[in-house]
Amino acid sequence: MSDGQRPPQPPAGWYDDAAMIGLKRYWDGSSWTGETLPSAQVPGPRPQRGPALVIVTIASVVLAAGALVFAFTRPPTVVEIEPTATPEQTAEPTVPAGDYADFVEDATRDLGDMDKDLDDMDTTLDEGGYWRLLSNQVELQANLQQLRGADAPDVVADDWDDLLDTLGVEVGDIGDVIGEKEGAVRDAVAEARAAVAEARALVELVAAASTD
Repeated sequence: MSDGQRPPQPPAGWYDDAAMIGLKRYWDGSSWTGETLPSAQVPGPRPQRGPALVIVTIASVVLAAGALVFAFTRPPTVVEIEPTATPEQTAEPTVPAGDYADFVEDATRDLGDMDKDLDDMDTTLDEGGYWRLLSNQVELQANLQQLRGADAPDVVADDWDDLLDTLGVEVGDIGDVIGEKEGAVRDAVAEARAAVAEARALVELVAAASTD
C-alpha cells in the first residue's frame, strides 16, 4: 500500500463491540458511533423487493380478483333432486256380494267392547287408578279371542288374521307397561285403539258387500 492511501472501510452497519461481549456497536462507514445494542436486538438487513417478488405479488392480486369475479358472475348451480319413491298403497280386497251378516255382527260387537275397555283405561288413568287397568286388560284379551272365532269370509280371511295378530301385539304391550309411567300406558292404549280401527275398517268393507 502506498503512503497516504487509506485502506478500504467496511460498510455502515452493526458490528461486535471490541470492549463488551454480547453487544453490537454501530459503524457509520467512517467511524464508530456511541450507539450500542444487545446482539439479539440488532435488526437484520431489510429484504429488497426484487422483480420476482413484485411479479408474484401482482399475479396473486390478479388471481384473487379473477376468483371474485367468477364467484359473483357464474350461473347458479341447479341441483336435481331425485323424486322419492312413495310406498305402494295396499289395495283393499274386493269382497263379492254374499251373506256376511253373522261375521259383521259378531266382529262389530267385539270391536265395540274393545273400544269401551280402552276408554275405561283412559278414564282410570285420568283418575289415577290402577286395578281397573288389570281387569280391562283381561277383558281385552277375552274380546280378542272372540274375534278370532268370528267366521271371516274367505276373501278377507288372511287380512283379518293379520289384523288380529297386530291387535294381539298391541293388547299385549298394554299388559307389559301397566304399572310403569302413565305416559307409556297411554301410548300403548292409543296404539291398540288404532289397531281396532283398522280391523273395523275391514269389517265395514265386508258389511258393504253383505246381501243380508
